Amino acid sequence: MGLMKLFKKKKPWIRFYSLDAGVADLHPWFPARKLHRKWRTDAIKQQKDPDNRCPYLRVQKLWQRMEDELSGRQGSPELYSHAVTCPALTGIMDTGWVLPCPADILIKTDGTGVNFEWISQMQFCRKVGAGKYVKAHIPEQTDGMRHLIDQQKDVLDWTVKLELPWRVQAHPDIVFIQMPIPYWDEDRFTPPVGIVDPAYSYEINLQLFWHKTEEGEYLIKSGTPLCQWVPVHRDF
Repeated sequence: MGLMKLFKKKKPWIRFYSLDAGVADLHPWFPARKLHRKWRTDAIKQQKDPDNRCPYLRVQKLWQRMEDELSGRQGSPELYSHAVTCPALTGIMDTGWVLPCPADILIKTDGTGVNFEWISQMQFCRKVGAGKYVKAHIPEQTDGMRHLIDQQKDVLDWTVKLELPWRVQAHPDIVFIQMPIPYWDEDRFTPPVGIVDPAYSYEINLQLFWHKTEEGEYLIKSGTPLCQWVPVHRDF
């Protein structure tokens, strides 16, 4: 019995922790299922409407639709279920964790589509001698790929890089898929998709491909959802 306990496989575990006091209290990582999407709430309410749930009314609408089609009339009631109930969609929206922005950042662009400036009152990890909260990747580091992030949007030549106070530890079998938050209303930036391996590095530095290339100032408020991490087994 003692030997069985000795070699018992440990349960998977994940730990996010911050090197700066207060960050984990004010803006912690949170389960993706807790992210509020207004469109989702509205669609669920519509699905729960008595007219959509009542079997009698649905049959009545079905007969009316059949009669209208046979007679050539238009405007018959639609009978459908909103995609909000699709298991594939709810699965991706509700799996993993969301990383919120730990402090306000003001991004300023000059309209050339090349560079950016930034302002923030916060500097993280001062105790361990880390650098600035915001850095950048030069254009050569993302040539050939940044325009493929979203081909319908412009993208700044320089890439915003956030040096975050967060660190991650996890069971050896766990890695994470980092991705943009699906079905989320954010058009200013897109984080890159990739595999994050805590065994390779426990630091969390997030790149943002910036889409607002026209001249202006854009405030990313603290608490703004930045990306989603979905845990997967290393074997996969």
